[in-house]
Amino acid sequence: MDQKLKRSRGIGAEDRMSGLPEQVLCSILKNLETTQVVQTSILSTRWRHIWTQVNCFHFCDFPITGPSRKYNTQERLQKNRLVNFVNRVLMIYPLPSMKRLRLHLMHQHSTSDVDSWIWSAIIRNIQELDLFSGMEGPIQLPRFLFTLKSLTILSLKSKIGINNLPESILLPSLNRLHLEDFALADDSVIVRFLSGSPTLEELVLENVRTQALCVSSSSLKRFKINNNAWYNRQEQSCRIVIDAPNLEFLELRDFHTSRIYKVEVKNLDSIANVLLHIVNLCDNAVDVLMQISSVKVLSLPLISVQVNQNLPCLKKLTQLVVTCWEKDGSNFLNILGMAPNLKLLALEKSFGRAIPRGALSDEQCVPECLKSSLERFEWESFQDIEGDMETLEFVLRNAKVLKKVRISAVFYRKKTESEKKLMEKLSRFSNINSIMVSCR
Repeated sequence: MDQKLKRSRGIGAEDRMSGLPEQVLCSILKNLETTQVVQTSILSTRWRHIWTQVNCFHFCDFPITGPSRKYNTQERLQKNRLVNFVNRVLMIYPLPSMKRLRLHLMHQHSTSDVDSWIWSAIIRNIQELDLFSGMEGPIQLPRFLFTLKSLTILSLKSKIGINNLPESILLPSLNRLHLEDFALADDSVIVRFLSGSPTLEELVLENVRTQALCVSSSSLKRFKINNNAWYNRQEQSCRIVIDAPNLEFLELRDFHTSRIYKVEVKNLDSIANVLLHIVNLCDNAVDVLMQISSVKVLSLPLISVQVNQNLPCLKKLTQLVVTCWEKDGSNFLNILGMAPNLKLLALEKSFGRAIPRGALSDEQCVPECLKSSLERFEWESFQDIEGDMETLEFVLRNAKVLKKVRISAVFYRKKTESEKKLMEKLSRFSNINSIMVSCR
């Protein structure tokens, strides 16, 4: 056979992967699902036992779509295959320690099977545990898990029994806690986790329903709340108290206008990055902003601040991302006024009429950051409407030290004509070093 043809078909080609050290191969394999990892044992003699040295496991079963009779049959077969596979792998696994176990279950499994899998990880001093359950009844976790010294990352999603946790939690090595899709009767679960995790640095709550939440931790550095699930839209209020002196990153997201938030923050002297995307902040957005005076990067929607509201001066703020949801940018100049040393301004979505007509030519209405500090300006989803054009011209005309501009424009009609019109306006500002425009 011609040598070129052999190489094109992979015949006689050099197997560089198998030549890698076993430690490197294990590092690559640990990112795959365990079924794929085990399948590598048939590649060659060298690969036969490498999978047994991989200390990270990912088991999952996903529902099969199709006609109901076929669906039930295949679902049952798939579930049985998974049970047998997990049992065999964990029984053969020779190492005394386990770094990571991801167990994502959609089908109904027996409690004894699930318990044995979790216990297999516990007795091997599991470091990272990621559990997701779509089963009918909640998985009740072994109480010994909540006193495990080796656990560094714990991720619990959906139908996991966390409302019946032991009164005493002691996880001395826990660094990251992620809870997703839970309804909490009160905040006692979070309080117990925080009080029993002295080294916790990151807390993520995603679609967690509760009416009160107290987050008090001296070790916490990153805290995220994200409530965007379609089923989580009932009208309710939520009071959040955050007392974390070493917190560096705070993210609060909830786009549902029916839910009212009352946020209290204390001792956030180390905060540097804040993303505050809550539609209804119960008129206390200013109170929150006053408590984060050290923030350097801030992202917030215009709707969170009322028109003509007295905002605090954030002298350390250098990067600001502003989102507009209702094409009413009347708070735009007010928000820019609180950042006299701003270096980067990024706008998201169309702002409509963000600059009142009376302010377009009024020198006194120009924020200080445009006159002296703004160097980069970005606009995502800019539209060819009168209000957006006026806002763009206002910023470019008054930003005296601006160096870079990036605009991503959305044109729904007459794209070529609109793009040409935009480029003509931008060409007038020859003092700007770099202008990038993308259109869609």
